[in-house]
Amino acid sequence: MNTLANKTMYIKNKAKDAILGLLCIALLLAAHLSQAQNVTQKKLPEIQLVKTDGSKVLASNITGKAVIVLFQPDCDHCQREAKEIKAHQDAFKDYSVYFVSPAPLGEIEQFAADYGFKGQANFHFAYTDLMNILNSFGGVETPSLYIYGNDQHLVKAFNGETPIGKILLHI
Repeated sequence: MNTLANKTMYIKNKAKDAILGLLCIALLLAAHLSQAQNVTQKKLPEIQLVKTDGSKVLASNITGKAVIVLFQPDCDHCQREAKEIKAHQDAFKDYSVYFVSPAPLGEIEQFAADYGFKGQANFHFAYTDLMNILNSFGGVETPSLYIYGNDQHLVKAFNGETPIGKILLHI
């Protein structure tokens, strides 16, 4: 009987240890996500972008005025935003506009073609790893749009679908 009590006590202690371990992991994850939510990229980020033609560019090396649009090809909000940007593309003529997604390059390239951006000199479509986005911008809605000035400093950030009129006020 003493052995049964010892086994029961052993199992209870192991269960407590497992629960405490899971609680610690959950708290660490919550703290990390809380910090990630507050990331604001004040300058063009140091992330590598792989363009649909296979060339690579470091976002921080983009010269002149820039717009970064974080998107997902299958996101209906992103599709509407792309249509609005395309309809007002002349307003973006002085900007290098980068649509950036963690989706496969084929889907990104198809999105560019579907919304009429293929072949537009100042519009670029690129892949970057999801962790690059989370580390540089935090957990953001798609689409999110960031406008940077000539000095590569953030002018204005828009998280989530934004009416084109609000965006154009800062272009």
